[in-house]
Amino acid sequence: MPVLPFLAIFLFDGLFWSLGLARGAILPSRSRLAWIMLALWFLMAVRMQGILAREVRRYPPDWDAYFKAAAWIREHTAPADLIVDRKPAMLAYATDRRVVTFPREDDPEKMIAWMKEQGVAYVVVPPIPYDDINRYLIPTVQKEQTRFTPVFEIEDPYTVVLRFNGTPASPGAPVAR
Repeated sequence: MPVLPFLAIFLFDGLFWSLGLARGAILPSRSRLAWIMLALWFLMAVRMQGILAREVRRYPPDWDAYFKAAAWIREHTAPADLIVDRKPAMLAYATDRRVVTFPREDDPEKMIAWMKEQGVAYVVVPPIPYDDINRYLIPTVQKEQTRFTPVFEIEDPYTVVLRFNGTPASPGAPVAR
């Protein structure tokens, strides 16, 4: 993009030269035409920046759901709450909360013991397709679902923020999917 106005100027300059047109002929002078081309290029660049800015604001559905969950966490949790997420630095930045990642532990009981020891308050299960979420976190949540209460959900793509209770809930309490 930065070279385009110069290419246009050189193109028109070469066209004028090859046609033998001098200043003051029927067409505007070369310098006037160069300024017109630069102004048009500038207007096109401003318009394209506006289009690009609108496009960048839209996230793919998985990430849109993730950032909606982050917004919920920022608005509905206490600053002292500890949250578990796959992307702790990103979620900490988006929520201004303490966030840690989960251990890559195959044994759900060890994962639960780690959550208790750390004082985890919430767990984010995002739709973002990272292998370790499907390999470690989701099996723990599914096996120990009575220890988690969904507090925020998005159906499509499925995203959930779970309150970690630490101890199993009584029968009839809501459970995570």
